[in-house]
Amino acid sequence: MRYLLVASIAALLSTAGYAQQTTDDIYAGSSFNDDVNRKVNLDANGIVEVVSDIKFKPLRATDDAYYFVIPSDLEEHVVSITAVASTTQAEAKVQKVSKIPADLQSIVNSKNASDTVFYKIDTKVAEQSGKGFISLTVREIYKRRKEPFPAKITIKEELSLKFVDSKYYISVYPTKT
Repeated sequence: MRYLLVASIAALLSTAGYAQQTTDDIYAGSSFNDDVNRKVNLDANGIVEVVSDIKFKPLRATDDAYYFVIPSDLEEHVVSITAVASTTQAEAKVQKVSKIPADLQSIVNSKNASDTVFYKIDTKVAEQSGKGFISLTVREIYKRRKEPFPAKITIKEELSLKFVDSKYYISVYPTKT
């Protein structure tokens, strides 16, 4: 009985160590998002503003781009996408791209995520923190993303709006939080 207890504890400890090692290994060999916060502003008339604060860890210090993703069905609603380096408050160049690096393309292919649009954000204007992180604030402005709900009302009824979005942050990079 004692051997069974010792074997069970040893198995439990090795499994816990393996789980921790596996979690860390996911981020060790690639660029990753350490932390992402999204705020959606529906107050403005006719537009939707989504602000994402991104703390990004590039694989190499020489990597000078962050690839931002939006679903392709939102592309027709995009008014603008801008990015600012949070540390320097310098505006980063944002451009829509049709090709992304091969290592990121393999991730997109493996996840069968072909219905996405990519924007390249130049991170040269951002200073890396002591641990090599880059902080960006990405601001997306959309038109025609809110719909009247219900579609028709009488004069005395209050108008409501329906907005549909995902609670998940779509990215080609693994994201911790």
